[in-house]
Amino acid sequence: MWNPLVFLDSGVPKQAQYTNPSSSVTLGASSVLTVNGRLYFLDADIPPLVQGSISVDGAIWQGAKDANAWTLGYPIYYNPNGTATLDGTNAATLSAGSGCFTSVYSAGVLYAGIAVQSNNDSAAGASAAAAGDPVGYFAKSDPADAAPLIGGSVTASVASPPTLGGGMSLVTNALGGSGAVTLPNTYGQQASIDVVNLGAVGLVVNPPAAGTINAIGSNAGITMAAHTVATYKTLNGGVNWYSFPLVPS
Repeated sequence: MWNPLVFLDSGVPKQAQYTNPSSSVTLGASSVLTVNGRLYFLDADIPPLVQGSISVDGAIWQGAKDANAWTLGYPIYYNPNGTATLDGTNAATLSAGSGCFTSVYSAGVLYAGIAVQSNNDSAAGASAAAAGDPVGYFAKSDPADAAPLIGGSVTASVASPPTLGGGMSLVTNALGGSGAVTLPNTYGQQASIDVVNLGAVGLVVNPPAAGTINAIGSNAGITMAAHTVATYKTLNGGVNWYSFPLVPS
């Protein structure tokens, strides 16, 4: 499927050849092409049954986005059923549910790249695109190139449980068994986190918002015994995690 909603902003993308399989539909320039779960962009029309160039990876792209804000450096996805924030430029070509780019991971979206600032945006800070902006900018990359989460040493908290990174997290916990940490929303990336409870008391491990651990229930945490190690994996990416062993002890 394709929609006219993406434009090359800067850089030189890696390109490959693709033959339009349709005998009647032209694949239009500035379109998103989805093939076997991957995204490809077109900078020129490809007529029916004709071979043309598609952009596979690299470069900075401008994409029609939904109403969610984009944060610099965070993953961006293509939602084939999303609704773009329309303005005078793209209102004539995009309709509700016809697809757009988004910063929110959900079932059915495809990884597109990492949010960046526009070449024309000199504002300081972590914002790449505001909630109401009709377009956002991202560096296109392959899903395998998505930045891994990084772990480290953290301290458990009752009021504000810290969110863990990937790799190995060494958790200091001296809060009488009530200290907690939170697993991250990986936004579609598969991830594995080793949690080491260095404390002499239990440690509560919470899922991300609206997530689960071991399918126990939404937002329900589990408790690791003192001085134990457990591995947490999100197998399909996002907010649902499983622990190994199933009951950390």
